[in-house]
This record gives sequence, structure tokens and C-alpha cells, in this order.
Amino acid sequence: MNITLKDIIGLAKELPEESFAETYEKLKEIKEKVDAEKEDAPVSCPKCGSISVNRNGKRNGRQAYICKDCGKTFVETSGSAIAYSSKRKRVETGDPGHGRRRADRQDG
Repeated sequence: MNITLKDIIGLAKELPEESFAETYEKLKEIKEKVDAEKEDAPVSCPKCGSISVNRNGKRNGRQAYICKDCGKTFVETSGSAIAYSSKRKRVETGDPGHGRRRADRQDG
């Protein structure tokens, strides 16, 4: 079963307002459980699955790693539901992600 964040948000939008607090508390419990499990689990390479990794600085405030086996560099969110979400959105919409001033210069 491949559930996306979009599926979860769509389902949440259908809930009556009376159940928002209960739903929020349940999601919070699940997140805390996942975070606790994540702290116990070793970091593994999203490309080869190896746990032989070294910390490799930070990227946008997130811990970066490098795999000793395949050389792949990655951050904590690599392979997650949000890994490339903003980049993917820009590609799908054709927006290169530049500011308005740059877009105005290109137009005129």
C-alpha cells in the first residue's frame, strides 16, 4: 500500500471539526513514536543501504552524511516523503524557482 502525504491531507480535510483535536493528538503520538525509533536506528545510505556512513557537515540546517561504501552524499530527509517535494513541484509547474525580480528581467 503506497499512501502519500496528499492522501493523508485529503482524508484530514474530510474530517469534521469536532475530531480535529483527537486526530492531532493521535498524529502527535505517532510522530513521537517514529522519532524515538529513528533515534535508535542507525543512519543508512538511501542508495546502497549500508550503515557505514560518516557525518559530512550540514545542508540547510540538516545533518549531511557520506556513505563509506558507495560515496553517496545525503541528508536526513533523503528518501522520505518530503525529500524532493519543492524541487518536484517546480519541475512540474515549469517554475525554475527564481525570484520575481529575476523573472521580470528575463521577460523585459
